Amino acid sequence: MTEIFIRKAELPDAEIIHEIHTQSVKGLCMKTYTSSQIENWLKNRTSDGYKRSIKNGEIYICEYENKIIGFGHAIKGEIVANFVLPEYSEKGIGKKLLEYGIEIAKKDCNKIILVSTWVDGKEFALHTCKKDYDSCESTCKN
Repeated sequence: MTEIFIRKAELPDAEIIHEIHTQSVKGLCMKTYTSSQIENWLKNRTSDGYKRSIKNGEIYICEYENKIIGFGHAIKGEIVANFVLPEYSEKGIGKKLLEYGIEIAKKDCNKIILVSTWVDGKEFALHTCKKDYDSCESTCKN
């Protein structure tokens, strides 16, 4: 895989961020969640839902070959989201996004970093977070 690039999201990225979120949940969470749970998770989501966080500089995206393939959302003390297109999963993209988010979350933060994740992502997130930051906890999204 050639080099990837992570940058802060911009407002025009909101639509693709929404699409990545939707595709990732539908494509990667089917082993753990029912179709009904996934449908409820995604219900009423639109690209507008990401715009405030983009304006606040909280969302960052991963580009590969001029294509946005993943995004993360981090604030002080918390990794809020970390999603990658299914065809790019298990290629280290999620790890790079999570590491980028950890740097944001731990800035000026001496407390525990909270990592919000789905059941399948819990061990991955905690392992990556604890490698560089001793105090991490995970909360699972349902």
